[in-house]
Amino acid sequence: MSLPSIEPLPENINELPPARQRHIRRRPRSASIAERQILIASMHQMTAPNVQFFFLSLVGSLILGAALFFDEPVILLAAIVTLPFLSPIFALALLPTTLRWIHTLKSTLSLLILLLLCFVVGAVAGYTHKTLDFTALNIYRFSAPYWVDLAVICVSTFLGALIFLRQGRLPRPVSVILAYQILVPLAVAGYAFPLGAARLWPGALIVSLVHLFITILVATFTLHILGFVPKGVVGWLLTLGSAAIALSALIVSLVGSGSLPAFSANPAPLPAAQPTRVFTEAALAPVEDPTNTLPAPTETITQANTPSATFTPAPTSTITPTPEPTPIIAYINSLNGGILREAPSFDSLVVGYVNDTEEIKILRIYESQGARPWYFVETSRGDTGWMDSTLAITQTPTPTAE
Repeated sequence: MSLPSIEPLPENINELPPARQRHIRRRPRSASIAERQILIASMHQMTAPNVQFFFLSLVGSLILGAALFFDEPVILLAAIVTLPFLSPIFALALLPTTLRWIHTLKSTLSLLILLLLCFVVGAVAGYTHKTLDFTALNIYRFSAPYWVDLAVICVSTFLGALIFLRQGRLPRPVSVILAYQILVPLAVAGYAFPLGAARLWPGALIVSLVHLFITILVATFTLHILGFVPKGVVGWLLTLGSAAIALSALIVSLVGSGSLPAFSANPAPLPAAQPTRVFTEAALAPVEDPTNTLPAPTETITQANTPSATFTPAPTSTITPTPEPTPIIAYINSLNGGILREAPSFDSLVVGYVNDTEEIKILRIYESQGARPWYFVETSRGDTGWMDSTLAITQTPTPTAE
């Protein structure tokens, strides 16, 4: 049922009777053209950039940089609560239906400013802090896409678009979730950029863009399902184009990161812990050559007042070279992965990192009195460095045949 054409409609949908507002919001397809126009106008007004959006973008990004600098989860929570709602995303989702390019351009520019602020502030924090030693914040989870994050984004975006249309408001809890999933990995990428952290800097950037494109795609299709059908061929092309970009970014991130176990719902099981044979710099004992005809060494033990023993080996004519120690195959057993350092110390510089379930080779072991051992490892990519021994599960090593 539509209002009679002779009855003037207000410019603001909130000036209509509550029953008429609910009817228009729940059934946009059955509303008249004039009713749909005032509904779209109200949605554009809610998603239009304003001074408050830019102020919260600046303040929230600064707090986000402080959270990375101080490695403090409480500051991180304050940042994602302060950051503005990503309303430009819903403006982009309306484009296939409205084809209002000016409003979309303004929303896109405001979104780019917010993204740039988060990246730059993160880069400043990384440049001044000069370390990737995080103990409280789990930033390494953003090095590759994770299916739980994608599921959270899809559900929260669907609910956000539903509340945005049906109730005419932008839900704050959805804002916090999207800020954490999109803006935090972008700031992490900026933090890792000046430090040259391999795979973390481009990986977190790609994860942020994947989350952004997935959010736009889900919001677009949700509005289509709720009654905002794409307008003509151009509208459908925009919808299919956003889907192609989102899926392409997801595939590129998976292929480029090389971390399919991080995305898989059922990662490959780790090998069961075996009794570990500890190898240090000392080499394996050489196997005695059965063809050696040299006389066996003699052993003389002399009793004296002091409990001492004298061992006199017979001279040998040749010296057998000491073989290299056999590497120990191990697997990373940490959801956050592991950090590789230049020296066996938590204060040493970071030279790389490894992912959960990744296979490594333990080349040397450093043990200090009263402290846990450190492993000097080589990754499957050929990177080497020292790592905390508690992050790896080792198998029983098998000496290589000579």
